[in-house]
Formats: sequence, C-alpha cells, structure tokens
Amino acid sequence: MSTFIDIGLGFVCAQKGIIRILLHAFVYSIVALLLYFVDSYYEKLHLDEAIEEAKKKEQAAKGTQTQTQLTQTPSRSIHSQPSNLPEEAVIDPLKRGK
Repeated sequence: MSTFIDIGLGFVCAQKGIIRILLHAFVYSIVALLLYFVDSYYEKLHLDEAIEEAKKKEQAAKGTQTQTQLTQTPSRSIHSQPSNLPEEAVIDPLKRGK
C-alpha cells in the first residue's frame, strides 16, 4: 500500500514540477518578448535620431552649396541679351514658336 502512495505522491510531485517548469518557461518567454520590444523601440529611436542628424547635415551642406552657387553665378539673368551679339541674333523665347 505504501508503494502506491509513494507512486501517487511521486506522480503529483512530478506534475507540480512539470507545471512549475512550464510556468517558468511562460514567464521567461514573456520577459524575453518585452525585452525584445523595448530593445527594438530604443533602436528605432536611435535610428530616428541618426536620420534627423543626417538630414540636418545634408541641409547644412546644401545651405553652403547654395551660398557658394549664389556667389559664383553671373550678375546678369538668363533672359538678358548679351552685349556682343546683334539684336536680330538673340532669340526671344516668346516669339520662338511663331
């Protein structure tokens, strides 16, 4: 009779052990998922900051480019007539198709 009780108690203890193992596995998997999402969130934040910095640097570079382009462009506009050509040689863009 005692062997049946020992077997029964062993089975109950084994069930408790299995349940405990499954419970720990469940809790650890939830913690791992939370850590994964937190890590991906912080990684996204760092990427967003890096993108913003790159955009600022690009805009700063474009700003210096436009400043140098403005200083390098000639003073006359595109539509002004050059002084060394006769007036008949200059093509008026409005009269071009007529």
